[in-house]
Amino acid sequence: MRERFLVVASVTVLALGGSALAATLDVNRTDDFIDTNPGDGFCAGSLPGCSLRAAIMEANALTLGPDTINLPAGHYVLTLAGAGEDLGLTGDLDILEGELTIEGDGAEVTIIDAGGIDRVIDVRPTSASVTLNKLKITGGQVAGAGGSGSGGGVLARGTGLFLDKTIVDRNRATRGGGIYFAGAAVSVSLSAVTNNVVEAFDGVAPSGGGLEVESPAEAVSVGFSTIAGNRCGPGGAAGCEGAGGVSLTGCFPGVTWPSLPVRVINSTVSGNTPRGVWLDDCGAWLESSTLVDNPGGGLGVAAMADPGWLLLVEYSILSGNGPDCGPQTGGTWLLAGNRNLDSDATCGLVESVDLPSTDPMLHPLGHFDPPGDRVASSHHPKPGSPVVDFAFVGLSPSDQDGYPRPQGARPEYDLGSIEVLRCDGEEDLLLENALPGATAGGTTIEACGTLTTGGAFVTVQNIGPVRFWAREAIAFGNGFTVVDGADFVAALVRWAGYVP
Repeated sequence: MRERFLVVASVTVLALGGSALAATLDVNRTDDFIDTNPGDGFCAGSLPGCSLRAAIMEANALTLGPDTINLPAGHYVLTLAGAGEDLGLTGDLDILEGELTIEGDGAEVTIIDAGGIDRVIDVRPTSASVTLNKLKITGGQVAGAGGSGSGGGVLARGTGLFLDKTIVDRNRATRGGGIYFAGAAVSVSLSAVTNNVVEAFDGVAPSGGGLEVESPAEAVSVGFSTIAGNRCGPGGAAGCEGAGGVSLTGCFPGVTWPSLPVRVINSTVSGNTPRGVWLDDCGAWLESSTLVDNPGGGLGVAAMADPGWLLLVEYSILSGNGPDCGPQTGGTWLLAGNRNLDSDATCGLVESVDLPSTDPMLHPLGHFDPPGDRVASSHHPKPGSPVVDFAFVGLSPSDQDGYPRPQGARPEYDLGSIEVLRCDGEEDLLLENALPGATAGGTTIEACGTLTTGGAFVTVQNIGPVRFWAREAIAFGNGFTVVDGADFVAALVRWAGYVP
């Protein structure tokens, strides 16, 4: 006899007018087991409580309204092996019907891990839109031709796929190592697609190490996000189709700005092999973004079958890449740009206000502790960088980390995805016998420029770290001492943010 756990396996059903229903399912088990009677209003199986797989199966059966699965912090490892099954009983998590949101507690603490038995999530063509919020998707692995080898983290062929504050990391496939999408609209917002891999399988060329989008019927958006460290083929070897970062193929017609089918805004594309972004018969608008250290090119353009496709690049940084904005192999296209930096002058920027052959002076890729629960990493400009205050006012009032644009008294934005923050107070700070005796743990000492300590500066209480934050440099003088095992943290900061 099947037990029903009304308290620990919560399903709430709400009427939304007419006959439409919306269900909220609360997962409370990290182990992997099925729902033995989907559609009965209970998320339960052979074990007490509600697993993620059981919740998805129950949501699949409740097809009348948008459903939400609440997924608390935990490491959810898929253990029911059996790839190729499409009802969610084994292998990946199959989403079959309706609109579904999976809501985590944060991408660093709510982890869905396929453990290498299959991809992580398969959004079937029969589904509507799926939203993944505050999750980490990892450990997916598939190989093969067509759908069987696509989407190591997420394979989506429904109406829409929307990622918000989500990390897709360390998945493998033949096409779309992190995500493969062939549906209507896809949006990656405030998220990170990192360290995913695609490799050839039995003559099938790999493509889209991080994200591959094929023939989308509606808009493709990457905003306030990071695409980094993804790889196509062993070392980006010949035979890789498209990009290691993002590959986009066969977009719907939309040649008039601002209705271009692909938009990348306030995002970082870094360290992908071989290329960062690859456009094959897709028009695109790249605004206030940073494409750096992609050895095969930050931005590649292949054949353009539609003679009216437009590539619009504005207020962006292309640096340390292989040749950018090519090779274009067919049709005609127009490169339009305004106020961009191209470190090797391969993108053909011709405006008098562009910065060709210029070093942007950027810090290495790092997570600068942006506000809230944002997960994206970025390259922050160093002091003296030419990208500061160089752009006209863009369309976004904030940068990748959510800080307002512009900063300071000048009206211009900074180029790229990051706005260098200004801070109030003294640029430099000298602590010379300023805090004699004892400094309690938990104290934060800040400087807009250089912070120098010296004299009798002693920390004696081990109650949380003493933090020294400065934008340009931190110098500890001979008089600086820490006693009694006290902890301290010293870091350059991007004001109100932390540089590890």
